[in-house]
Amino acid sequence: MTTGSIRSRMLDIAHEDCRYLPDKIETYEKEDPHNPDPGLLRLRTRGAFLFNWWVGAKPGDVCTKSVPTIKYNAPHRYHWSNQVYQTIPMYLGTTHVAVGFVDLGTLLCADIRGVEGEGEGAGPLSYVGYEMVAHNVAKSLILWHMMQGEGDIRDVGDMVLQVWFSSSWEPRTEAAFRAAAVAALSALSPDTKGWLDIVAVLRHWIEPANAAPPLARCRELWQAQHELCLCHCLKRPCDRRAVAAYELAGDFAVPPTPAGTECDLVGSMVLYCSPDGTPPGVKDEKVFSCAPFDEVCRECRQAEEAEGAEVSVVTGVERWLRGKVHNLIPRARDGSVTVSLHLGDITDKAVVKSVAAMAPRTMSWSNVLDYIPAKAFHTLAKQCGGKTCTHNGLLDIHHTPMRLKVLTLYRQFQVKVAQETGVLPYLRLPIPEMPVNGASYFLQHMLFHRDVILM
Repeated sequence: MTTGSIRSRMLDIAHEDCRYLPDKIETYEKEDPHNPDPGLLRLRTRGAFLFNWWVGAKPGDVCTKSVPTIKYNAPHRYHWSNQVYQTIPMYLGTTHVAVGFVDLGTLLCADIRGVEGEGEGAGPLSYVGYEMVAHNVAKSLILWHMMQGEGDIRDVGDMVLQVWFSSSWEPRTEAAFRAAAVAALSALSPDTKGWLDIVAVLRHWIEPANAAPPLARCRELWQAQHELCLCHCLKRPCDRRAVAAYELAGDFAVPPTPAGTECDLVGSMVLYCSPDGTPPGVKDEKVFSCAPFDEVCRECRQAEEAEGAEVSVVTGVERWLRGKVHNLIPRARDGSVTVSLHLGDITDKAVVKSVAAMAPRTMSWSNVLDYIPAKAFHTLAKQCGGKTCTHNGLLDIHHTPMRLKVLTLYRQFQVKVAQETGVLPYLRLPIPEMPVNGASYFLQHMLFHRDVILM
């Protein structure tokens, strides 16, 4: 593929990323050449009501009705969170409800503590999750049962990390995965919301005839899903080599194969063996999306001081996640944490009623807030948790003036943050941008004067 065609393709992707722009409506209505109406751009017409109003409106008409909507993207299969795991306080003897949890990352990095005045004797923490993709629920249940199982914590921890993040597994990991799927299916209550869909995924993974494709084919599938590269952002050669190897193969927490020996790894069933009807996987998933890079670099420095040799950021991520898993496994085994996962939409009144009945002490919303208007979220939060509940969430979408401010200070901000967090020795700054980022940057500046929000 030539450089010109790559640029053209990235521009197409950037334009598609702007699919919420009002002129997208006219894209479907008009043939090329496309000339979006400036009035429509200014109106920011989105949604069926506003579109129907605009179709019948006359020049000079103004729509005075505000139409808040709750809208999610079409379901996709995220194999792990695309948000950096947050450290959220959770209290023993209380319930935490995780909305849109994707994986167990919220629990993995939680600061689990006793309620003030009650210490550790308050009873278990009840972790309850709601997710809209059955695949994610089934995988998370299996991970939890793997952590509850017997075996050396170090061995179990590595197998958990492989199932969670790696495109290839050791044969023992596949055996442990299938055994945990059987245990998860046996423990799953018919009262679990979305029970039938979750059961279908678990049974598919239990069936001996179902397996991932040969490892070589899994490598091809991994590479087909990964177009963007991170190694060009890294300063040290050891980091670039390690990240390049990871981006080519997708191996994570997998022991290195000695030179000259035959590889006995198998492909990930989670990534490459899912039942028909499973939503498509998103592209360019990398383990770095969920790990705070400053803590990863800290892991590298500590290991380098102890070992006297360079430690790559890939190894740093492994060490950071492995430590978190090793801390959670005893909780899973001693019953101080219980996990109940469901398939459901938090905007469903029945789900809201169920959550309210649990009287959660804390709730996490991931980036669900990006898809719910502020007033609607506050209403939901009050209905779910009441006055005593603490809500935690991530907001990725900012209003346009804030975006312009962020873009203006972008370069200076990169250097300042890199200095303060200690990642400056590991990154090239300014970070080299991919064509899609550059295209989005210029589109943002071009359209800002028209008062258009890029979503």
